[in-house]
Amino acid sequence: MTKRRRRSKKWIYWLFFLVLLIGAVLVCSMVYKDYFSDKPEEGAESKVEVKDDVEDEEEGQDAVAGEVEVVKKEEVVQYDGDNPNELEELTGAITYAGANGNKIMIRVNIDQYLTDGVCNLSLRENGALIFSDSVGLDSSASTTTCMGFDIPLSITGGGNFQITINVNGDGKNGTIMGEVNV
Repeated sequence: MTKRRRRSKKWIYWLFFLVLLIGAVLVCSMVYKDYFSDKPEEGAESKVEVKDDVEDEEEGQDAVAGEVEVVKKEEVVQYDGDNPNELEELTGAITYAGANGNKIMIRVNIDQYLTDGVCNLSLRENGALIFSDSVGLDSSASTTTCMGFDIPLSITGGGNFQITINVNGDGKNGTIMGEVNV
């Protein structure tokens, strides 16, 4: 019997792998080039000149090659509505009113930015004044808060209380009202 010689077909697999590898390298290089083509080189410097809307003294003057004109954008409006700092009256909200441990905590946020002022609290039950206190203001970036009211439960006891906070600051006044049930 004669043996037939078997031919190895490994070279076909190697050739196929090589073609796939070259294709992948070409695709990656094209994607890389397109992705980074819009970014300026680190060493490159460009001359930018800002021009106002004022006309040049010499009309007909041609622009210098390589010069870029930068146009100023219109101011972006951050929100719709009126600026609360321009109101004649102070406004705000009671952000927290509740019992915490053995005291009633009341926290107030004022919509306007104030540099100096005071918050006067009146706590009433069925129209009768139970407790009153005054605290200063704490200013942050764009709003102001009252320093906070901590009322011992031993003074007030439990019940449904009406909260009235009169805020005075920077020549303006305002009243913030709410309610707490302990």
